[in-house]
Amino acid sequence: MTARELSAIGIKLMGTFFAVSSLVKLLSLVASLVVFRQVDDLPNAADLFRLNALVIFAELAVAGALVFKADALADRMFSSQRLEITGLSRRDLLIGGIALYGVSVVAGAVPGILRFAGQAIWFAQGTKQAEFFPAMERSWQSLASDVLALFVGGTLLAKAVTFGSALDGRLRRHEAR
Repeated sequence: MTARELSAIGIKLMGTFFAVSSLVKLLSLVASLVVFRQVDDLPNAADLFRLNALVIFAELAVAGALVFKADALADRMFSSQRLEITGLSRRDLLIGGIALYGVSVVAGAVPGILRFAGQAIWFAQGTKQAEFFPAMERSWQSLASDVLALFVGGTLLAKAVTFGSALDGRLRRHEAR
């Protein structure tokens, strides 16, 4: 097995995870549309549905790209060297695990940031500008959390080699005692 083949499998698994997650979100959105139509004093349910569905469809598009373009992505990112799975060191596995966790954290933060941006654009329309701050007041904490997750995930991804090597060194020193 080559590094490309192994990484293509990992990319397809990530895409499958995001596709299933997006489908569950879409089902809950459709269920909420049914409930919102029965409440009279809420904003237009169809507008809310379109706003939230846009984020879910963007997530489904990313998931589709990961599943269907995994081989092309792996060709660009990884070498075609043969891998001996038994030859992987603990350091290699730590680096790979930290990098994959970083990707997962970043991918989990992006939909929330996109949802906030979509709501901001929706409220930026001429007649809804006065409603922006009162309506978005509950969203600032979520946005801050998503931006922080994006930063932490990006740092984990960018510094996976450093973190993995440091953790491996600590584990080696601990084992030597």
